[in-house]
Amino acid sequence: MMVVPYAPGAAGPVEIAAAAKPYGGVLFVTETADPELDPVVTVLSELGSVVSTAAGMAGVEAALAGRPASGVVTFADTMLPVAAVVAEHFDLPGPTGGTWRLLTDKAAQRRRLNDAGLPRVATASFVPGTGPTSLPDVGFPAVIKPVTGAGSEHTVIVRSADELPGVLSRLPAGRAFVAEEFIEGAPYAEQDWLADYLSVESAVAGGRVRHLGLTGRLPLTPPAREAGVLFPVRPPGNLAAAIEQTAERAIRALGIEVGLVHTEVKMSPDGPRVIEVNGRLGGKIGQLMRDVGCADPVPLALALAAGEPLPPPELPPGEQALLFLLHPPVDARSVLRLPPVPQVRRLPGVLRAQQLARAGAVTDWRAGLAAVVYEVWLRDADIDRLRDNLAGVRDFLAETVEWEWV
Repeated sequence: MMVVPYAPGAAGPVEIAAAAKPYGGVLFVTETADPELDPVVTVLSELGSVVSTAAGMAGVEAALAGRPASGVVTFADTMLPVAAVVAEHFDLPGPTGGTWRLLTDKAAQRRRLNDAGLPRVATASFVPGTGPTSLPDVGFPAVIKPVTGAGSEHTVIVRSADELPGVLSRLPAGRAFVAEEFIEGAPYAEQDWLADYLSVESAVAGGRVRHLGLTGRLPLTPPAREAGVLFPVRPPGNLAAAIEQTAERAIRALGIEVGLVHTEVKMSPDGPRVIEVNGRLGGKIGQLMRDVGCADPVPLALALAAGEPLPPPELPPGEQALLFLLHPPVDARSVLRLPPVPQVRRLPGVLRAQQLARAGAVTDWRAGLAAVVYEVWLRDADIDRLRDNLAGVRDFLAETVEWEWV
């Protein structure tokens, strides 16, 4: 049986349960095991066995009685500590104690990457209300983000010292943050409508690293929110190899020995520099890979957890898939009107669309990806046509979505 410490993340319960069938099913380990208290657990219990972290390892052992664990894998950063405990207890491949801490603590991760000799990024940690009131070790512009967290939550770019007091006053008190040097960008492809950063999707097993592809990004939605992803992208010349080598150096520096890894890389005038490393499948990347005909990374993650070897490289797909995320503007209080999903699906190039908020819902940009109101998936073999179809989607949503302003 496959043990999956579960929280909402890069893979859903249905696809995890389907991938776990060859291993005798799935045991979901959750924060809450009472279906009456958590509707997510109701779904999980219909797809596999469920045990709460409150029961500790004794609960996991009881749930696995007569069904030995084949492996442990998680698709959510918050559950990496649980995955490490399960891996150690059952002597399974998985994150070690030191590794999961580096993967969930952005400040500790940056220190390790700097110490390992990767291109240095100045950094400073702080708790709002206790300091700092300046960033002498980082300078400006700077990126401020939570030490633990994901999905662009409470992430802002501070351009000058004059902006800093206002930014600090709006951060939640008592939560740890990290300020990092803002990496000046440089283009990596001819498509100037893409951002100057991307991610490397990698698989690790037996001391070997194989890169599954590079994922491009749309320019950030202000102040610093993910606006969309494009898979795959193909940087010209030797640049792709340089980006992959940078990711591999980061993976080895953090001691990642098995599993899928999502490494965000910023292109700078001096070459690739690591933004951060995530010890899991990247969010939404699995669907993009399936859309272009690549092997499903969810079963691959389970296979690696079970100790299976890396699969051979795939031929690059002929198509590219893109996900566009519509965020609320910073000065929006609520969303008043949204177009029906069928209208969006009929736009050129659109593969699927999903409305994530109801009309009248309160919006808060600080929630990051959790505040997205619409997501639209597109696919095409022609990158210029894909760009034009994306522009059409943006124009349509700009005309049909109405906001209530602060």
